Amino acid sequence: MICKGAVEEVLAACNICEIDGRRRRLDAIRMEAALAKARELNEDGLRVLAVARKDIARGKRSYCVDDERDLTLLGFTAFSIRQERRARGAEAAGAVGRR
Repeated sequence: MICKGAVEEVLAACNICEIDGRRRRLDAIRMEAALAKARELNEDGLRVLAVARKDIARGKRSYCVDDERDLTLLGFTAFSIRQERRARGAEAAGAVGRR
């Protein structure tokens, strides 16, 4: 199962992190390092989402909120807010042009 979302919410559901392909306990020091990296990316003008995973038994067909705990933090994905705004602007301009 893959989870993505707001950094603080996903981190709160994680107890392990993956660093260079090795699983480590997400202790207070690693948690603060992860939060600092997310803040740094935000300060650079990027929107940041945390990405985590959890091994789930094969064949499970439905998931619930309780499944979203004891996750392994994989990292972050970040994208430019400026690009997102430009895309929205172009979308709106296109909609106006189609009338």
